[in-house]
Amino acid sequence: MLMNKDSIYNASNDEVNSQKYNQYNPQSKVQSKNKVKDFISIKLIVYFTAIIAILYYPFNLYFSGKWEAKSNIQIHKFESLAGDNTWNQIYEFITQLGLDNLNLRFYSLTLFIGLVHGFFLMIYYFKKEFFSDRQIESLFINLVLIGIIGSRLGYVLVNYEYFKSKPLDILALYLGGFTLLGGLILCALYILYYAFSKKINVLKISDALVPSTLMIMIWGRFGNFFNYESYGPKTDVAWKMFVPEGAVSNNRYKVSEGLNFYHPAFLYEIILNILLIVILTYIYPFIKKPGLITSLFLISYGIGRFIIEKYRLDVDYVKESLTYGQAAGAILVFTGLILLIYYVYSSKRRNT
Repeated sequence: MLMNKDSIYNASNDEVNSQKYNQYNPQSKVQSKNKVKDFISIKLIVYFTAIIAILYYPFNLYFSGKWEAKSNIQIHKFESLAGDNTWNQIYEFITQLGLDNLNLRFYSLTLFIGLVHGFFLMIYYFKKEFFSDRQIESLFINLVLIGIIGSRLGYVLVNYEYFKSKPLDILALYLGGFTLLGGLILCALYILYYAFSKKINVLKISDALVPSTLMIMIWGRFGNFFNYESYGPKTDVAWKMFVPEGAVSNNRYKVSEGLNFYHPAFLYEIILNILLIVILTYIYPFIKKPGLITSLFLISYGIGRFIIEKYRLDVDYVKESLTYGQAAGAILVFTGLILLIYYVYSSKRRNT
């Protein structure tokens, strides 16, 4: 069917008017974004369902004690060489540092998987906020480095008495020893600096970072399976976890008896974070003003962490009945409540 000149002109005008409507009508933008963004929460449900299906059988063996996990695989062992004085001096030096064995640590592997997944989620949400690829890559790398430093510093401060006598061990990252909350605090400070220096709404950045942060936390906690760490008191519940004799958790406590079953406290945090990432990514596109996602994350995770701390044995206490993790969780809840009050107040003010 042929179109005359007037019909072509009218069709092009309709297209232009539609574009103008979308440009000046925020509600239409939200609706179009909802159709795209809603789908990621469904993808995450499918993704975690597949992960659970794949890991169910090996984890069933692991929890029952039929399979004992290893924390690392030895890739190469360096040895001294007769007659080679130069190499032997190097070998003696790396032996003193504890680097004579080249190992692949499963905790590092799970954390790397989390970082890769978190990076893709960060790209997804930050591109919606019109960040360039270069900005996203730079921000991600800086946050990873600062997160590692903050996590290590948090662990050092909690165990100050030990590191006071052995300060060089602060640099021995290969031995482990990180606190998630220390990394979150230092990353939050960096985000504040980045937002103010770039003149960007800090809550818009923090909201976009929540999904990738949760993904990294989920995979990071999977590393606790291989290290037999962050478990809780003895229990006889159906999902109890077997811990072999002599297993060490953060060099803090040992199992000295025979067959023992404990609360898998790290699994509780994994479940909490999976629920949070699914729920928050679902409601994300419906939020018209930044800040709500961040506040809900801080409140929910802070409450969950406060409760889960009761099911962990490798904890330090601020006071007799209050752990450092619970204190940090309470601070997160308090910060989240302040943000939530600000969000509600500013939203009401905007509507009046």
